Amino acid sequence: MDSAILIAGHRAIIDAARAMLATLAAAPVDMAMLARHRMTLSLRVRDQLRHEDRMIMPRLNAERAALPPAVRDLLDRRTLMMRRYSEHVGQWNLQAVSADLPTFHAETAALVADVVALLAAKERTLFPHVQSLADRSPTMAGQPVPPLPIAS
Repeated sequence: MDSAILIAGHRAIIDAARAMLATLAAAPVDMAMLARHRMTLSLRVRDQLRHEDRMIMPRLNAERAALPPAVRDLLDRRTLMMRRYSEHVGQWNLQAVSADLPTFHAETAALVADVVALLAAKERTLFPHVQSLADRSPTMAGQPVPPLPIAS
């Protein structure tokens, strides 16, 4: 598995999140810039999830019962984080953000910290495990996990 693509996606998410937090820290907050940063972050997250869904999730889902507990835990955390992120985006439309910038900033900073921790854990535990699965497969040794088509 070529984890470089996935790790680059993590860096893109972190960079987009930091840009959004920097915009939130400015006074006054440029709402148009904030909207652009939120959209960029959303696109980076979407792209990353698509890469993961194509590159690693089919194999992990097929072998879920045999996965080490730490890997299963990360998959559960990934699912919960996706739900939490979606709820955050749904709750904080631009009108809600404008009405309560300090709370939005605090909640967003906490969410970003949790996302960064999850991304680091995936790089430490999940990606190496998927690579070990690929390396053990006689048809996959040294090869990236093949992409699977995903529905858009």
